[in-house]
Amino acid sequence: MGPAARWVSVILPEQPNLQIVFVHPESWRGDQAEVQKELAGSNVTWSLATDDFQGTYEELNSKGVKLQKLPTDEFYGVEIVFEDLYGNTFSLLQPKPRSEGQY
Repeated sequence: MGPAARWVSVILPEQPNLQIVFVHPESWRGDQAEVQKELAGSNVTWSLATDDFQGTYEELNSKGVKLQKLPTDEFYGVEIVFEDLYGNTFSLLQPKPRSEGQY
C-alpha cells in the first residue's frame, strides 16, 4: 500500500492465513484520508483474501449473494464487495503479487 501506510495486523499462530488488519485513515493517498474518515462505519466491514477469485466469485454469484461492487481491477488486486443477510459488507480480494521491496 506504500511507504505512508500505517496499520496493525493481528494474526493467530494457529490460523496463520487469517489476518485482521486495522488501517488508519491517514494511510490513504491524497484527499482520500478525509473521504475515508467521513465513511468510517459505513464502508466494508471485512476483507477476505482468496487465491481463486474467479471460482469464489462464481460460487457467491450462483448462490444469489447480493453484490454491491462487481469485479474490479484495483491497484491492490481484483475485488468485489458483497453483503450478508444483515447488510454487513465484505470485500473479496485476490491481492496482486508483491514485488521485491514491498511490505
